[in-house]
Amino acid sequence: MAEEITVADYELEKAKLVQLEKALKAQGTVIIGPDAKPLYKSKIFWANVIAIGVMVANQVFGVELSAEEMAVVLGAVFPLVNIFLRFNNKDITSLT
Repeated sequence: MAEEITVADYELEKAKLVQLEKALKAQGTVIIGPDAKPLYKSKIFWANVIAIGVMVANQVFGVELSAEEMAVVLGAVFPLVNIFLRFNNKDITSLT
């Protein structure tokens, strides 16, 4: 049978965690939330990897994109893709 925990026990443990968090922050430790995800699961990261791949392919494989076309894609279209992905992220709820 599971050990019963009272509200007082819960509050005591919560207070200990708050103190620990304050101590770690005072030391300059960055605390990452439990719902933080690794970089390789980020759509924005992979979109940027694809953009870099397009630039590399342009140079290595001789894909015919002019400087103006690359500037439009990387300077105008791609930031819009990043913004769309950022707002499509389930963790983002507003601009702040």
